[in-house]
Amino acid sequence: MKKKDGLGQVWFICILFVIAGLIGLVWSIATLIPYHQKGVDLYETNFEEIPIHSHVHGEAFAVLGYCAEKYNTNMGVRVASVSDAVYCLIPVYKADEEEYYILLQVEADKESDYDSLIQATQSYILGEAEDINCDPIYFSGLLDNASSEIYGYAKQWFKDTGYYSTNAEIEKYVLPYCVNTTKADLAALHVIPFISLVMFAIGLFFIIALVKDKIAPRKLKMTSMTLKGKEYPIHDFDNVDQLLRNDKRAAAVIELSKITGMTYDEALEIIEKWPIYYY
Repeated sequence: MKKKDGLGQVWFICILFVIAGLIGLVWSIATLIPYHQKGVDLYETNFEEIPIHSHVHGEAFAVLGYCAEKYNTNMGVRVASVSDAVYCLIPVYKADEEEYYILLQVEADKESDYDSLIQATQSYILGEAEDINCDPIYFSGLLDNASSEIYGYAKQWFKDTGYYSTNAEIEKYVLPYCVNTTKADLAALHVIPFISLVMFAIGLFFIIALVKDKIAPRKLKMTSMTLKGKEYPIHDFDNVDQLLRNDKRAAAVIELSKITGMTYDEALEIIEKWPIYYY
């Protein structure tokens, strides 16, 4: 019973390895594919036609401002006083050509790159400048749904600044999407397909080995041996077999010769093919 239970556990572990490896492989490849695609130009495409989880890119020619920060946490507790990412607001366009806004998440160390563009955008909005006199900033990342918390901060920014006069306008023009340009986990993602493939291969290898062992033909234990036309009980040759197992070949030949009456050369010929006769 214990042996059977142990074999069942081996089968379970092998199947688990195959399933886990397959899931990890499919998930990691599906996650990595968008990063390696050319992507959709955010400003040459109707925003409504861009699927979620698409790789997008573009040149941010206007940035309204920062509305939230992201901190590393452990069990919900902030582990650093400095944010590792910031969220700003950029315009996008639908078929109606009206200006809508989504979030752009960027790494905190690139925040200074956006400061001048935000200042130039604000000067233009306030009428202090006729144009946004600042070079656009190229970005690339994954378009995803914004978390309810971050989306709430985005809407609050528009309320606090008075950019829109009513909540209805905020709900209409502030969209719950975010472009994530941070790639801190990209290196780790590239390791997952390799680990998953190894798990899948190990599980599959042992499953094949178990199946092969289960269906492999078994040799039937001999009960008799026929030599030179005469039949002998197989146990008559147990001593011969034992001598061969102990690497005493000459003694085995002599013993076989005694039992069968064969010459030394005839017995030697049998010994050289012993596995065919005795099993």
